[in-house]
Amino acid sequence: MTGLSRGRFAGLPLRQPSMACTAVESRLSVSERRAPYRLGETGPRCRSNLGLAVILSLLLARVATVSEPVSAASASSVTLTAMVVATNDTQAKAYLAAFAKYEQAHPGIQIKATTVSDPFTWQNKVLALTAAGTPPDIMWLWGINFRNLAGQGLLLPIDRYVDSQFLQAYYPNAVQASRYEGKLYALPGLMGCLAILENLDQFDERGVLPLAQNDTWDTFLTKAKKLTMDSNGDGTPERYGFVWYALTVRDWMTWVWRNGGDLLDASRTHFLLGKQPAAEALQFLADLSNRYKVTPPGSVLTGMPWTYFENEQAAMYPTGPWDLLVPRKFHFDVGPYPIRKNQAVALDVFYMAVHSQTRHPDQAVDVARWVTHTFEGEGALFSSGFGIPTIREYALSYFVNPKTPWHEEVFLMPLEAGEARMLPYVDRWNDLETLLRNAYTDVWQGKDSAQHLAEVLTPKVEALLK
Repeated sequence: MTGLSRGRFAGLPLRQPSMACTAVESRLSVSERRAPYRLGETGPRCRSNLGLAVILSLLLARVATVSEPVSAASASSVTLTAMVVATNDTQAKAYLAAFAKYEQAHPGIQIKATTVSDPFTWQNKVLALTAAGTPPDIMWLWGINFRNLAGQGLLLPIDRYVDSQFLQAYYPNAVQASRYEGKLYALPGLMGCLAILENLDQFDERGVLPLAQNDTWDTFLTKAKKLTMDSNGDGTPERYGFVWYALTVRDWMTWVWRNGGDLLDASRTHFLLGKQPAAEALQFLADLSNRYKVTPPGSVLTGMPWTYFENEQAAMYPTGPWDLLVPRKFHFDVGPYPIRKNQAVALDVFYMAVHSQTRHPDQAVDVARWVTHTFEGEGALFSSGFGIPTIREYALSYFVNPKTPWHEEVFLMPLEAGEARMLPYVDRWNDLETLLRNAYTDVWQGKDSAQHLAEVLTPKVEALLK
């Protein structure tokens, strides 16, 4: 057993953690460690709505006292520039704090960082600075940026700066997502798998058990039907069982992958959503709205559907670990996606990379190593509330916390099972996603079938991919 076991990982093949990880398990009773998958099914649930700040404060408290240098950068005075994607002030402060902690540990290095609020504007600025001959030395970027910049030769290969022992500390899925054409071009700093938030008050009210590891799509649909309320029978529920966000392809793909389908082939030149497994999965999502009426209409799904969950108009909403921080008036937890043919789940990774044209490659890589690998650096990143530490030991010891009311480990299950998958990003991803989101609106609204639309779209998508 490992620090992940609060009754939720029976039968899953897990790698053994270090002694620091087993300390998490030691805080649990034998009965808790041997409990069924969902503790709430056999005993009272924890009802306090504690914030993730409990976890963050523990981590940052240790950060203040622990020093774990990875390597020694040059003692000479060097000023490095950094470009950082930060969508809010909390993230910006956390990422800048990581750099500040590095500077404290390395007096000869100064880091001047600029934050940008979205990944597309950030990438345009990086390209403009590169064209002007003043590229940033260090970059904090998203997965949507990674392949594009690596494909243009703007990221420094860093294989010679790390060895296998260094990389073993990270989750393997996160390391794999940091490679392009076999070379390592970044180090993963934060990550997030998707899972499904549950309004426990509504589950209790309707006598529905929370989502469980062995729930099938049929089981999920049955639960969604029971959670849906249409008191006056007018065909428009006042409360839905499930709501999801249709504007990002990432939110489609867990369903597609779990049904054995995919978006693109291995060469990323052929469109696969018209193949039976993918089309069946997307039709299932559309049918939740148009056939079963357990999900709001398609027009809601392309707007701000999360407001339905936050306003208690929907009992379930899929999202990432960043949404555990949202204050809510009701009791909630997180559960896994229902299974089909596998347990694949969409993964986001956020990276620290070095520009290929930096004048200070050794120092810049040392910053990336330190920030993403040490307790001080990862602790500062984690305080952003934007994801899970990519170092497995830190994720097990601090993200998974038996003192909170949530089963945070659900977010780690796909990583532990090796089933977490990155989207197959291509150079023109923004164009591709825009094309798909606009076209599939007709599917979500019941105006076209997933199979027919994909057949119509295939020539357009494959022309874009050339």
